[in-house]
Amino acid sequence: MKMNFKETALLLGLSMTVPATSIAQDKVEASVGADLVSGYIWRGQDLGGVSIQPSLSVAYKGFSLGAWGSAGIESADTKELDLTLGYSTGGFSISVTDYWFNGGP
Repeated sequence: MKMNFKETALLLGLSMTVPATSIAQDKVEASVGADLVSGYIWRGQDLGGVSIQPSLSVAYKGFSLGAWGSAGIESADTKELDLTLGYSTGGFSISVTDYWFNGGP
């Protein structure tokens, strides 16, 4: 089998990325964020006005744990908390999410 220059360069480039991906998965990766939104609309329902929506996630060796929430400025606004636990390896991934909210107006 004879390979041309482009094929050789592509295979060399791909082989260099595989070890870097394996090493990166051995580190704990964390992410923290928050959004300020003017209104909280869920599936077409108006569930509140101005809301803050924080998020947090941690990943290690294919496992991940994430949290996302929404809390309105006014006490009557809906409050929501979503927790997600996941695992991924190669091309396979699976996750389970628990959705909690207080029902809102």
